Amino acid sequence: MQKLHMSKSVESFYPQRKAFTLIELLVVISIISLLIAVLLPALASARKTAQAITCASSLRQIGLAGITYSSDFDGYYPIQGVAGGTGYPTTQFFNWWAAYFMAYTGDGTFSNAGRSWGKAKGIWDCPTNTSVKGTNGMATNYVYNSEMGWNFTPSTGVKLGRPSLWHKTSDIIYLADAARFSTTANRVGTQAGFGQRVYVGDWHLKTYNAVYLDGHIKRLALVNNKVPSENYPQGLIWLNKW
Repeated sequence: MQKLHMSKSVESFYPQRKAFTLIELLVVISIISLLIAVLLPALASARKTAQAITCASSLRQIGLAGITYSSDFDGYYPIQGVAGGTGYPTTQFFNWWAAYFMAYTGDGTFSNAGRSWGKAKGIWDCPTNTSVKGTNGMATNYVYNSEMGWNFTPSTGVKLGRPSLWHKTSDIIYLADAARFSTTANRVGTQAGFGQRVYVGDWHLKTYNAVYLDGHIKRLALVNNKVPSENYPQGLIWLNKW
């Protein structure tokens, strides 16, 4: 009798467990699937936001390099570039804006343009833009406002002079995310005319990073797939806002 009593005590202490029914398993699987469907887009968005922040940080560093270049060259900025011949990289190929700026980011020197040619790396590679280089083979995923290096004379007849002395510097874009030219290459420059306002790419959740001439950086949406005219000196002149 004592043994029987102990057996019942053990049985009551360790109750027999029931297995999940098929319906219960299906409910659990449905809940997990629902949670995955809800969380995955949020995780993807968070990842893209982090990439946009990384891109903005890189652009800021390149922008500071360009400002340092300008202070060394009497307030002027380099031209967007001129076409080089065969045998890149050459001294002629060094005559591109990124090559000049790379001398101030630690990626090259004024006597060696090798780093400016080929695949974009480090701060020159936007993590969201899958293109590997510029249309001319330049190792960057970013575009430069080519009007910075024109030193042009508008219809007013007044030479614009040094960009470091321009007004409306908080409106004028200086560097930005590059739009894609092909599956492997991006644009390297942008300006108000010749349809080049579309050369800026909205890689970051339909927005683009841009550094302005005063040094600040913003992430904005394109307007009708373009950068607004008032973000360029030439555009401001056309709109009588210069």
